[in-house]
Amino acid sequence: MNTSTYNLRKNLHKLLLLALVPAGLWAGSQVIAQSDTSISVNSHNQPDLAWIYVPQTGGMHVGSGNSDDWTRIKKQGNPYNANYFWVRMENQSYAITDPSLVEQLQAVLKPMQEQGDKMEQLGAQMQRKGDAIQAQTEIMMRNMSQNKENPTAEAAIEKHSLEIDLLSKQMDELSLQMDELSKVHDKLVKNAEEQVLKLTQQAIKSGAAIHLP
Repeated sequence: MNTSTYNLRKNLHKLLLLALVPAGLWAGSQVIAQSDTSISVNSHNQPDLAWIYVPQTGGMHVGSGNSDDWTRIKKQGNPYNANYFWVRMENQSYAITDPSLVEQLQAVLKPMQEQGDKMEQLGAQMQRKGDAIQAQTEIMMRNMSQNKENPTAEAAIEKHSLEIDLLSKQMDELSLQMDELSKVHDKLVKNAEEQVLKLTQQAIKSGAAIHLP
């Protein structure tokens, strides 16, 4: 076995770990959980505040509630036949249905949502890179298992190793970009929740918030 092949075998475990890391783990600071019908912002900036935006018809729900909050919203649906915000504050629940207040709350959330979209797109790029690393690693493993001091096979192994190195460097760059996006997103979430709290308090004081049992 020549020196090149020996080094490849020596570093194979590291390459396998790199290939098998899910793309989501590269974005460790991402704070968004998303499904087909909801986006949950996992934030603890305001521990006594939970909020969920409920669209009038079938659109995407956005909020920071816990699993019980989301279950409640799913069960009750939309009894107001309008876009509204459900808010839980200090163990009291409210619905905000006033169109002007709802528009203000939507505007507050928009920068946070747009940043979340950027993170989602970057996450998709990371997923593709991760898939490519895994594919290259699997091909290289097959070549190594069939290698009987065959110069052609050894050349192929070296080629795939270089491709994996390049992909891993690109993944590292994307991971740094995700970290930066996440830092901005954290600030936007904090600002959004401060504004949601402020507007909710104003709505309660003015009587525009509907107190729920």
